[in-house]
Amino acid sequence: MDRGAPPRNELAIKLSLAVSTAGTDAHALIQAQREISLRELQEYTQDRKDLAANQRVTDTARLLVLDSLIFHAEAEARWLDLCEARLVQQSNGASNGVIGIVRGNGTTTA
Repeated sequence: MDRGAPPRNELAIKLSLAVSTAGTDAHALIQAQREISLRELQEYTQDRKDLAANQRVTDTARLLVLDSLIFHAEAEARWLDLCEARLVQQSNGASNGVIGIVRGNGTTTA
């Protein structure tokens, strides 16, 4: 299935504007959205668990939809973690005049 152009991502637009606008607390926006995403993830996971416990053949379609929603919420939470890490990296680089890549062991390269 050809997806064509990606759908408009309101969260990505809102966060992009937040990091580009002076006086906007992008960290607070990320944290608030992360809480929403994780709450949704918990709800979808519980719904899936409840449905799977007494699964009937007719429940397969609903399980597929729940699986999709779970993966989407997980991906959004991971993306928000990445956004926050980039903001931290930027603020650390801005404070010492260097913008680099933070490695897994905590060291930074220019």
